[in-house]
Amino acid sequence: MDTHVWNTGKANDARYVDVVFLGDSITERWHETEYGKPESSALGSTSVFESLFSKRKGTKYDGLALGISGDTVGAPKPQLP
Repeated sequence: MDTHVWNTGKANDARYVDVVFLGDSITERWHETEYGKPESSALGSTSVFESLFSKRKGTKYDGLALGISGDTVGAPKPQLP
């Protein structure tokens, strides 16, 4: 799946988010994917992220991770919805 399309969908679905993480592969791996494909070395990352940034799980803040593998610091952010 196209990571930009996935990120846009998640951002549109997020009504109340306290913090948004924009980034590269490190941020994308919170969804256990890299370049939009499942990444076995990132298994368990989603549960760790939710344990830190999910009010449903008792945390103080709800978070949304919007990462695109291969993104760089100097790259423009066309993936912003």
